[in-house]
Amino acid sequence: MPTDENLRHRGCIVVSVFSLCLISDESSDHLFLRCQFATRLWDWIGQKLNCAIDTTSVDTLLSCRPARCSSQVSDIFLAAVLHTIHTVWWARNSLRFSMVIPTLHSPKIHIHSSIAMSGNISKGKCLQSDFDFLDTFAVSHHC
Repeated sequence: MPTDENLRHRGCIVVSVFSLCLISDESSDHLFLRCQFATRLWDWIGQKLNCAIDTTSVDTLLSCRPARCSSQVSDIFLAAVLHTIHTVWWARNSLRFSMVIPTLHSPKIHIHSSIAMSGNISKGKCLQSDFDFLDTFAVSHHC
């Protein structure tokens, strides 16, 4: 990804400060895992998924998925992680290229609707015990 960190590794001279928080230089870890904007989204999606999301590394993001869950719920957990990462990238680019300062409300709506869409097109199957969880995201039950 063309973050400032990766551009510096390729020999570009870049003075970097991450535009969403103005606290740190722009690196992939800071952008997706440690920035206040990203951590607020991870905390919010963790509450929606009823789990604590470990943002120590990209590898640990997927550890919030229950070890034993239906295939449709598993698809929703994966979709939640991917759509949250994508939304952080979108927010960064909106600010950098369009000078649009993102609030948390719009990204949350985007993530929620993207998870609903992914859950509804999932080929996975659910259990009756998953109905309340699926209803939280407005996902059809695939029994």
